[in-house]
Amino acid sequence: MKGWHYQYTQLSIDANGTIDREMYEQYLVQSFWPSQLELIVIGPLNDAIKKSGKLEHNFNDFTVKISSQNRSSTNWSEVYEKVKTFLEVRSDDSKAAKMPELKYVEGVGYCISIESILKEIKDNVDRFTSKSSYLQVNWPKKKRDEPPVRDVIIPNIDYSRISREAALIALLAKRFCSSLEEEVIKAYKTANEIWIGRETGYSRETIPPKEESPLRRVRHVGDLRYIAINLVREDKHNYGTLMNTIAAELSAIKEGGSGEFWELYRPTRDGFVNIKRLLERLENLYNSPDNPKIYNPDVRYEILP
Repeated sequence: MKGWHYQYTQLSIDANGTIDREMYEQYLVQSFWPSQLELIVIGPLNDAIKKSGKLEHNFNDFTVKISSQNRSSTNWSEVYEKVKTFLEVRSDDSKAAKMPELKYVEGVGYCISIESILKEIKDNVDRFTSKSSYLQVNWPKKKRDEPPVRDVIIPNIDYSRISREAALIALLAKRFCSSLEEEVIKAYKTANEIWIGRETGYSRETIPPKEESPLRRVRHVGDLRYIAINLVREDKHNYGTLMNTIAAELSAIKEGGSGEFWELYRPTRDGFVNIKRLLERLENLYNSPDNPKIYNPDVRYEILP
């Protein structure tokens, strides 16, 4: 029976992140293998298992189970942008038009009702939340003490048909892909991250200032062999935590707990807050380097190949 043979050796990465021509070419070839095995073996068998209608498949040595997953995802950055725009528009409207949710309060300034803001937040959360359901194939997890799988032979059989042989090969292929990802693909990327860190002085631990990002370097690893590397600063924001913080503070004011929030929002007794102060609070939370739950500067590596 004809088939395919996949085999690799671990990339050994030193403290300098050394990459030579042989390591470069190994990565260039082997980084595609997980995608190939997904296409040839793992994907077709997973599809067949999902379509079988059975929640469990016992292959003697191990069991593969099917579970139904429900996913809910909110695009919090869109919620933030829409609420911010809403407040900016209302800030202009408050000076130009009379609206029930807007009013001018002597000594406080132009204000907006808390109820209208909370409604706007909720409406946008509903608008930018998507829900989906899907079937997930659950294979046995790799044990911590299991040695890496660096050699696998793939028989040329029909992996779109459920059989013990197909399942055994698919499990082995999954273990092989996991080992390869760790010992070759991740190792290669780590070596290049070390190298550009030594070249520039910046890394995940020492983040470059915004004005110096991105930092670009071209690495020569042998005759006509080059690696292009960008180190890019990324200011990550947890928009969900940010918006939930605003909603929680406004809800607390609405329920009568305005004392601690007086300087932040200048709330009125009838449930209004200063629009300018609210926009400032939104901006300050967005740019809060002392609050890692909301603001977390990081770096992204772009490595080709």
